[in-house]
Amino acid sequence: MIKTRLCDDKDAQSVTLGFVIIMGIALTTFLILFSTQVPMVTKKFEFEHTQKIEDDFARLGEAIGEIAMSAGRETAFATVSMGMKPRSIPQLGVFSSGGTLEFNSSSEKFECIACSPQELIPAGNGSWHSNFANSSQYSCFHVDIFGEGARLQLETGEDMIFNSGDGVYLSGEYFCNNFIVTNNTSVNTPWLCVHAKYILVDVNSTINATGRGLAGGPTIPEWGTPLSANGTGEGGGKIPTCRHPYSWLDYCYCGAGGGGGGHYGRGGDGGYSWTGSGPYCSVSDCNNNHTGGDGGPPYANITNESRDMNTTYPGSGGACGAWGQVACIESDGCYLFEGGAGGDGGGVIILDAPIINISGLVTVDGEDGHYSNDLDRAEDSAGGGGGGGSGGTILIKGGNITITGYLTARGGDGADGAKACDIYYRGDDSSDTYNSNGGGGGGGSGGVIKLFNQSALIGPGGAVMNYTRFREYHTDVSGGAGGRGGIGNGTYCNDSYCPTNPEPGGNGTAGDPGFVYNHSYPDYVESLPHYSAGYLVSPVYDAGVNSPMVCYGNIHWTETKPSGTEIIMKVRTSLYPDMRDALPWQLCPPVTNGADISDLASVSDGHRYLQWRAELYTLERSRTPVLNSVCINYSYCKPVIITTSGGIIFRSAYAYARNFELVYAYGGTIKSQSNGELVLYNPPVSITRDGNITNISITAVDLIGRDNNGSGSCYAVSLSDATTQLLEGGLKHHNLTLNLSTDYPEAWREWFNARCKDAGLEPSAYNISSFYSTSPAGHGSGLSVVFYGNDTHPVRLWLKRTEVRVRVRIGE
Repeated sequence: MIKTRLCDDKDAQSVTLGFVIIMGIALTTFLILFSTQVPMVTKKFEFEHTQKIEDDFARLGEAIGEIAMSAGRETAFATVSMGMKPRSIPQLGVFSSGGTLEFNSSSEKFECIACSPQELIPAGNGSWHSNFANSSQYSCFHVDIFGEGARLQLETGEDMIFNSGDGVYLSGEYFCNNFIVTNNTSVNTPWLCVHAKYILVDVNSTINATGRGLAGGPTIPEWGTPLSANGTGEGGGKIPTCRHPYSWLDYCYCGAGGGGGGHYGRGGDGGYSWTGSGPYCSVSDCNNNHTGGDGGPPYANITNESRDMNTTYPGSGGACGAWGQVACIESDGCYLFEGGAGGDGGGVIILDAPIINISGLVTVDGEDGHYSNDLDRAEDSAGGGGGGGSGGTILIKGGNITITGYLTARGGDGADGAKACDIYYRGDDSSDTYNSNGGGGGGGSGGVIKLFNQSALIGPGGAVMNYTRFREYHTDVSGGAGGRGGIGNGTYCNDSYCPTNPEPGGNGTAGDPGFVYNHSYPDYVESLPHYSAGYLVSPVYDAGVNSPMVCYGNIHWTETKPSGTEIIMKVRTSLYPDMRDALPWQLCPPVTNGADISDLASVSDGHRYLQWRAELYTLERSRTPVLNSVCINYSYCKPVIITTSGGIIFRSAYAYARNFELVYAYGGTIKSQSNGELVLYNPPVSITRDGNITNISITAVDLIGRDNNGSGSCYAVSLSDATTQLLEGGLKHHNLTLNLSTDYPEAWREWFNARCKDAGLEPSAYNISSFYSTSPAGHGSGLSVVFYGNDTHPVRLWLKRTEVRVRVRIGE
């Protein structure tokens, strides 16, 4: 092979030179094309992109506003495309650039403060405790304040007051406000049930149901019948079973006593009578005792009814005594006289109220049995004594019960048997005696006293009273005494007619004692219906120590809420001690127990005066919620009402269009270029003047989410999870400061200056100044806008927070 150097080969040199020339022409052509087409495409893209990105920021602000309006809904999300897809020169694939889009959650910080920068902060903390010690300071509607708190009132009728000093008759069930018996008045009743807010039986006054229960057995004035009747009721006393000695005379004629009425215990038995010798005696009947009537059986102690809160029984009646025969005189015939009627049982008294005070007497005693009903010959009618009626029932249930008086449910006493002298006068001065002194009636059983108190039972002197003292010193449920048998001769007997004293009648026996029951019942529920709703408003409290630098904290309250009841708490603040500029209660939002009240639209840090309102509700009218205490904490500090931050920033990287920045912050858009800054789209801030009031309305946009950024020409911003909260709904302040920690203070200065002048604010009404910012975002500058006011020229603020989650995506 022959080797030739390229530089020496003329043919090779020609080929190489041609290649170089061709490549040079191609490169020149490419450079000419690149230098003319790329700038042309890039310039067009950059100027289109400039306009497009500004429009996109306008749509971004609209989208955030729409998201905020739909806060809490499932549709509260949106995506906004930002910029354009990059363009390239055909066949060359050279892409145009756009810039960077960044989201920074801590940039562009905004503060709204309820004071001016010159005001000093006092030292210390404080709290306001409300325990209702002075009830006159509170305003109430359908709410009562008592020792332990506040509750819904009972819905009642008018007061029932008895103060005539005489006896009055009253029977039935009553619902009233205050039930008062005073001035030596006696309310007489067979059955009385009182539901009230307050019950008082004053000293020397009485509620009296003695002998007004079930009837005692009467005499039956018809021949051929037993002529005596049993007492009525389950425990009615029984009549004697003896009959006239002649079998063909079917009437009760032996002079034995009637049985007493039973209730908690058994009634006493009637006393016997003695039949001596006489012309009308059969062999078996003469010289013989005739047994008295049996006492009535018990009927309240065989179950637990004597210990429950609902069951009451009236007392039963005693039985009538047997008739007696005084004398048979041949010329005049025989004389028969009635036995004594049985006593009536005691009635029923039910007292039900949250507060009960008994200083007088409440009585349901059984009535005493009666002596012979023949008034002309009562001394020697020879009849048996009537049995006593049993005591009735007193049922008292309430919250606070004070008893310094007396409660009685005694059994009535049996009546004495009558004297007798039974003579048959033949006209020949000879006679046969038929001795028949009447037997005594049996005593009635004691009744039942039941007392259920929610709190301690109070006795004389205000001391707590135990069951033993209550029973021994303030109650009487003793059984009635048995009546004595008749003894001796009556008025028709003398030495000539009755040489021998007739046999005495037997004594009746005493009735059994009744029952006293006292039980602490913390679950007592008033029988009166409560109002379904009511409210309690606190006095105004000054927390400011002559300073507006008050920052409110948590509210706590203690309560008792049975099922079906509710307590809603509201709080409001004001510049003025008369609360004249505070939100109306109907516009105040409710607060939860333990919450920070400074987040309420009705409360503002920087207000000295504070007030709360409790609204009480019940769906079950027998129950009421109870508010026991309220405590609100506060401190002294700079009263910052709101702090927000976050910015979406576009920074251009153009080759030909002027570089600039667009910033979405505070709900508006700033454009910044080398020749200055301006507010491109207005934030949701309004400044107006209404007479002597400066009105400021602000929707502060708080952008949250993960910080991110990227470069390119096409982006997407996703918005979601919006929340909106009204922080102030037109509350007034003396001074108000808006602090903006921002990289664009001059744009905001010009914008606020223009808005204040447009609103007609005097230069003394506001001040705009710069400050050095130490914000976490590292802003080295900030702007402070102070609005000045006083009592007569206040600043009124409407402030809403909108929080939106942001995510920036690049290249979409």
